Amino acid sequence: MTVFSLHVSGRTWLALLLLAFTGWLATTHFPLILEISTILLGAFLLSLAIAPLAERLARWRVPRGVTVLSIYIGLIGLASVLGDLLAPVIDTQTQQLRTHGPALWIAS
Repeated sequence: MTVFSLHVSGRTWLALLLLAFTGWLATTHFPLILEISTILLGAFLLSLAIAPLAERLARWRVPRGVTVLSIYIGLIGLASVLGDLLAPVIDTQTQQLRTHGPALWIAS
């Protein structure tokens, strides 16, 4: 009969404990991790979209910071113009939903 003994070092136990703690943190803070990951992905995609224009303008000796800042200002301006244009439509739709919504809810 063969006697088998297993010796687990303290370093291995510490690694397992840290792995379990990391897993616990990842599961309890998953929504926060997901939000941060989404923000980082959006920033990465925005930097990929800006890079060709920044490189093209850098050849004309326009600083990258000025290019990025002007693109951000342009995007914020576009979003505000779209918001101003869509606000009356959204308001009308909201008013219609308030008046006809309860009847639609009961009918379904």
